[in-house]
Amino acid sequence: MAGRRYPPERLNRLALNVSHKKNPGLGRGFLFRGCIYSELLYKPPHMNRAISKRIPDVEEIIEQLREANEPVPVPLELPDEDQIVEIEEQLFIDIPFVFREFLLTVSDVVYGSLEPVTVTDPQSHTYLPDVAANAWDAGVDRSMIPICQDGDNYYLVEEDGTVVLWLAEEELIAEETWESVWHWARDVWLES
Repeated sequence: MAGRRYPPERLNRLALNVSHKKNPGLGRGFLFRGCIYSELLYKPPHMNRAISKRIPDVEEIIEQLREANEPVPVPLELPDEDQIVEIEEQLFIDIPFVFREFLLTVSDVVYGSLEPVTVTDPQSHTYLPDVAANAWDAGVDRSMIPICQDGDNYYLVEEDGTVVLWLAEEELIAEETWESVWHWARDVWLES
């Protein structure tokens, strides 16, 4: 059911009905489609809106990205809210507000050596559900969403909107972080 959000009481019933058996490695959690039930907890989208107020000069970063956008034979399209909701349903995870804003405004930009994820073309090598599945299979924590693959490494957005770099060789998060996807775009993507 595209575009449908589940309130907590329905999600609790759904998860309990899907799996009766407990997985010893999860403590009291349930396994549901490859992720721990506690990761499925419903969070209203408005909970993430306060984060965008911390981000300086978003419009300036968007303008810089638009100016840097490279012409390509088949330009990418920007998604709409319904497509973002469909991606959330495929991933069983809410996309943080700031990352949602990024996808809605600049995910059609092609620039530099890095290629952030996209959500409009399932055939693209940057299609978020496919990139996420590959990242999670490689060992990335299921609560993090990849925003960009860089070789075997992944830039990831955490639930609070912070961006981190996961190093594949060490299978750990690097010390450097970015406060938001916009900070990452300014400091990393625009410099690539």
